Amino acid sequence: MFNFREFGENEKAMKQMNEFIGRSKSSLMRYFDDLPRVGDPEDFLQVNKYMELTHQTKPVISISLHEIYNTHRLLAQHLEQLAPEKEDPLRQILVDLGPAPDAPKEGEAEDDREIQLTLTNRFKVEVEEESEIQKLYAETKELVIPILRLVPIQNTIQKLNLMDILEYGIKHATENNNRDLSTKINQVLENLGKLEKEEVVSKEDNYESFIHDVALEVANRSAIREQQRKEIVRLTNTLENLTKYETFVTEKIDNYKAYVDQCIKQTYNSTAAKKSFKFSYKDLQKRGVILDSEVPSLSRGKTVLNISCTNPGAYEVKAKIAGIKVETMELKLDDLLERQFNHVDRLELDQITLDVNMTIFLVNEKFRGKKGK
Repeated sequence: MFNFREFGENEKAMKQMNEFIGRSKSSLMRYFDDLPRVGDPEDFLQVNKYMELTHQTKPVISISLHEIYNTHRLLAQHLEQLAPEKEDPLRQILVDLGPAPDAPKEGEAEDDREIQLTLTNRFKVEVEEESEIQKLYAETKELVIPILRLVPIQNTIQKLNLMDILEYGIKHATENNNRDLSTKINQVLENLGKLEKEEVVSKEDNYESFIHDVALEVANRSAIREQQRKEIVRLTNTLENLTKYETFVTEKIDNYKAYVDQCIKQTYNSTAAKKSFKFSYKDLQKRGVILDSEVPSLSRGKTVLNISCTNPGAYEVKAKIAGIKVETMELKLDDLLERQFNHVDRLELDQITLDVNMTIFLVNEKFRGKKGK
């Protein structure tokens, strides 16, 4: 029945089914026609290009070794159709992987073994925004559609030509004192000039490619509107999820900052904060705190640096030469620790370069309270 074949003379016992097969043909045709008409995979699987922007955890899949092999083999086999561009991410991945391995032998123990894979996107996730030219092109199409409806086409025009229609439209607008139509046509002409400069449309083909796009827009307007509606829903959901995640992260950051501030206050108590220490330039240089400076060599013996704690984790360094204040600098423990974490061993201030590790050691030694020891 599914082959639409009736039973012949050699199948007399089944010939009585021929009438049923004939009646069922139209139903089967509808069935075969409906069979491949499936919904949008993005809707069915609930995945889209914006999902990765909102993922807080990386997705994990279970896949067998045989499935991995087949996927690799099929992608490599059809790579030209799947990834024709040289910079396509799929092509880059397959180049790194190399050729697909030989097929596993039937009955091998590992053939059906499943493993769990954490999916990580090695490529930057970007949501492309429409360029100004793309926006202008879309705007011009939207302007042309109502113009084509409003301008009565003369029977003398053998072939539709956009410029002929616009020219006749201006004449029609003038005769009927239709300023709105005239304004729209002039805007279209101005837009076409800009688009032609960008080589998006061409006057040489009478803007045929542009008119073709307009025709497709009109013919598929309902489908395009539905796609736009879905896109708006996806973007709205993505924005809501990102806003929630931003609130969550902001609260976490605030909590961490409060926790760090509390730890600093406990480590560098108020008694230590009131302390002030005086060091000679040569002493700090000998300790390895000062690596280099713009202080003249002859003045270094007369240079004294006074370090005081203004707030927990914040320090003020006053430099004096022969008792005269010449510079005031600020040090922050957070900045020093961040540099240490990133393996940056130097801190360059206005007049002086400090060793990060030795500076941290110095302030810890002098300003940490008893609770921090």
